[in-house]
Amino acid sequence: METQQESAKDTSWLKGTVRLGHLNVCSLTLNNDLLQKGIVENIKVDILSICETHLKENNKIAVDVYTWKGNNRNKIHRNAPKASGGVGLVIKQWILEEFKYETIDMYYEGILCAKFTSTNTNYSFLLLSCELPFENSVWGRDSQGFFAQILSNILKVQYSYDAIFVCGDFNSRIGNLSDFTEFDDAPTHFSLDGSTNQHGKAFLEFLNESKMCV
Repeated sequence: METQQESAKDTSWLKGTVRLGHLNVCSLTLNNDLLQKGIVENIKVDILSICETHLKENNKIAVDVYTWKGNNRNKIHRNAPKASGGVGLVIKQWILEEFKYETIDMYYEGILCAKFTSTNTNYSFLLLSCELPFENSVWGRDSQGFFAQILSNILKVQYSYDAIFVCGDFNSRIGNLSDFTEFDDAPTHFSLDGSTNQHGKAFLEFLNESKMCV
């Protein structure tokens, strides 16, 4: 594990690249701060999208030389033993020095949409951190509405950005179904079990309308 001093000396920004990653952390909460620190520092990315944080209300993740931007789930059943859901971004400090950050959308449970604009050039990109719960979850019953919200964020600004990144855990099974049209020049995805579900069907519709693929 790199130390705080080593992390502070990170020079990835000199290479002109931004390292981006995503991870379902399956409950990060405030009670396991050492786990938070270990995960973030060892993945070694500049922006880490995470889901299932299980953070409550305005709780934040605190890791040296990183800043937390999150969308914690506000609606929690009164009998629930702990919080659930939650998405967000852990951003290395140099990113916030080189890019202007702006939250575009966090009104929908399980979606955080953020804009990054370079302070030195005209380069900008849109980044979405998402989590669609399982179909049998009370939070996962409206997959069409979920993907429609993501799609609306993309379509209304798609020509205003140099790049758009959609990260997340969609709990969508598409098996061996095609995730792009026959006219697209994209590699075919590989399915381990060939299973499909309703989330998967909604996911394929989203991919087709957004012109994206797995």
